[in-house]
Amino acid sequence: LTAEKFIDNPFGEGKLYKTGDLAYWQDDGNIGFIGRNDFQVKIHGQRIELGEIENAITSVDGVIQSAVVVRKDDNNGQYICAFYSGEEKSPQEIKAIISEKLPKYMLPNIFCHLDEMPLTSSGKISRGSLPEVDFTSISTEAEYVAPETEAEKILTEVICEVMKADSINMLDNFFNIGGDSIKAIYIVSELEEAGYQLHVSDIMQNETLADVAKDMIPTS
Repeated sequence: LTAEKFIDNPFGEGKLYKTGDLAYWQDDGNIGFIGRNDFQVKIHGQRIELGEIENAITSVDGVIQSAVVVRKDDNNGQYICAFYSGEEKSPQEIKAIISEKLPKYMLPNIFCHLDEMPLTSSGKISRGSLPEVDFTSISTEAEYVAPETEAEKILTEVICEVMKADSINMLDNFFNIGGDSIKAIYIVSELEEAGYQLHVSDIMQNETLADVAKDMIPTS
């Protein structure tokens, strides 16, 4: 344990203590603090620093504290859930602000305002005491667009089957509806059986499911 925590100094002689904090050098020479590396999770096939999301939310005007956790629904789908205290704001408003600092796959699926954060006896946020969330409140804030083309209809059927969903909005983003790299592989496999070729990267990188459908290539 000592050898793991006290590492060779890459900048010179001696040892450094590995605290478990994540930071980076800024252009002006100052050090920017990101968060703890024990708050790192893997979701949607991407490694995500929950502390980085918390910092972005806390930087929003009027927000006092924030805590971000990953919760699973009944279908084992993973969702990024953000809790915050201070001034109550709409999810759209917070997303618009933090999207300038975070990539799309790191934007929370659910925002929950609390009058005050549950704290431990030492004054830290008690993540285990955060309330349950309502997964039905997940919204892409997009006007509903039904599938029209044959490719869109087949894609919708496959996604509903793989993700156990009742309906799909063609303006949905794959990540926003609980998609991840494993589900993308299943979808590609099912589409191949249905007579369409599609790459996993097409699902992961396109902005909307309508864009994904445009990349589907008939194999017969």
